[in-house]
Amino acid sequence: MRKILLFLLALLVGKLSFSQDTLKIMQYNLLYYGLYTSFCTEDNNNLATKTQYLRKLINYVNPDILGVNEINADPDVQDYLLNNVFILNGHPDFARSVTVGSSGTLMTQIYYNRTKLVERGIIIVDAYPRPIVIHKFYMNTRSLRNGDTVWLYIAVAHLKAGNTQDDADARAQATQYFMNKIRSMGPNNYIIMGDFNLYNSNEGAYQNLVNPTDQTYKFHDPAPAGYWHNNSDFAPYHTQSTNYYGNDCISGGGLDDRFDFILYSTPLTDNSLDLKILPETFKVIGNDGNHFNSSVDYQGNSSVPDSILTVLKNNSDHLPITIKFVCSKTLSHVSTVSQPIPAFQIINTAATDEVDFKINVNNLLSSKAVTYQIISSDGHIVKTASLKIDPNIIKYTIPVSDLPQGLYILRIFNKANFYSQKFIKL
Repeated sequence: MRKILLFLLALLVGKLSFSQDTLKIMQYNLLYYGLYTSFCTEDNNNLATKTQYLRKLINYVNPDILGVNEINADPDVQDYLLNNVFILNGHPDFARSVTVGSSGTLMTQIYYNRTKLVERGIIIVDAYPRPIVIHKFYMNTRSLRNGDTVWLYIAVAHLKAGNTQDDADARAQATQYFMNKIRSMGPNNYIIMGDFNLYNSNEGAYQNLVNPTDQTYKFHDPAPAGYWHNNSDFAPYHTQSTNYYGNDCISGGGLDDRFDFILYSTPLTDNSLDLKILPETFKVIGNDGNHFNSSVDYQGNSSVPDSILTVLKNNSDHLPITIKFVCSKTLSHVSTVSQPIPAFQIINTAATDEVDFKINVNNLLSSKAVTYQIISSDGHIVKTASLKIDPNIIKYTIPVSDLPQGLYILRIFNKANFYSQKFIKL
């Protein structure tokens, strides 16, 4: 009996360690999210509809990191996704990176779980037609208190579309600029992901990454190399298009291109810097390998539930891709929402004229100020301001008499901390 108990205990510990220390990355082209044009309109690419699709998809995939292409470079749009797809959808610990680019243009963005990663800034690599943005993270591990930092750099790229030589040259130039940048930064845990618009593995853009002059900076691909375009041999790896019959916004033709990638540097293959990619976990969500040149739902597709299949077909002409990695240092998993002794707590969760809350300065802050935001149930920020922190103040008050009745989220944050809680305006 004792041996059985020890065996079960070992299984339990192993399972808990794996689940706590394994993170999932998801890469997805959102197809003109929050940007209406003459071809992607409110009728065929509705923002509210796409957001509902994303809510379902995020709950199904449950990523820790989401890199996106084709999102409006408007902070309000990027906050709208954060609030509605994550914060108000059961994922209150998520945050986004800073906005790069001008409102009304398409850019990349990254959303991440702040209990597992902390972002320390971005590095912009100028390229055509849009920059490659490198996000600098460190893992939120228990060893941080000992000064043992595990770094992870994630670049999100959207390379030039098109099948001409000029298009291929622009893609190659962009990845060469990226490689030049990381060589200047030194070896580390690097991931580059995004919509690369590649047609085959001989393209210069791909070779710059997987076969560089200095093999110290070599990137690895969890999927096979080859001539991916319109080649049934690579059907399980195709990510575009989700539809055989397209419209003015969604491309047609069915699944016949591998445009979306997650590549990783050598330290992520051997755990030499405390992170290790699990290449066998790479997935093209919704691709069962049986829909070459077809819509993802043609004659059935059992790789995902029917409700998710509908999301994948209608939300974008790209399929999302995912992969997992393991951190060999134990993650602290400190919740940014609730603490044994609350760092932030709303006193009256049913408010009429004002919402009152308290802040435990020792738990929350080393700085003297935070920003607060009140977010409506449809994801809009209805109030925001800076708040000075005084350890002598027991209760803070925000007037809400001007707000309509309904459910709201009060969010308190600074550069290092992020807390949120719901309240009802009566």
